[in-house]
Amino acid sequence: MLPQYLWNLSNELNTPTKIRSHVNELFRNPAGSIWLTMVLIRTQSGNLLWRVVPILRTSQGLVVIQTNLIDSSLDTYRQILTPLINPSQVITNLMTQNTLLQSLITIELGHYYQNPLNVMISNSNCTGEGEGTGKSPKSTSVIQCASGRCTLSQ
Repeated sequence: MLPQYLWNLSNELNTPTKIRSHVNELFRNPAGSIWLTMVLIRTQSGNLLWRVVPILRTSQGLVVIQTNLIDSSLDTYRQILTPLINPSQVITNLMTQNTLLQSLITIELGHYYQNPLNVMISNSNCTGEGEGTGKSPKSTSVIQCASGRCTLSQ
């Protein structure tokens, strides 16, 4: 999933104090930050369920993006996407009706990562256009042009 980005995984937080503290930390991140938030919830029947909920940091607060709404109107969904400024509101929005939050883990979308080998190594093509051949590299095809072996700086 988006392999060109570095992802930052939090520790698993499983006490109300740790969960609240971590949610507070999310508010300190710059606008545009986004997390996949994995929550372990206990249902009324005692079952444990993991669900994933995206959270977006905006200039107005945190938006918990619900992904499991059934039969909601567009207006209702817009109201649900209102930025939240209170950690308790965020925690409440991570749970579904009549459930208890047991654990929370966040995975933050980090910085863009450019693998230098992607731009320095060619496979049967030294044009520099980056189109590639779609074939697995072999010792006879890496850095190889029609005219013969080419250099990395060519």
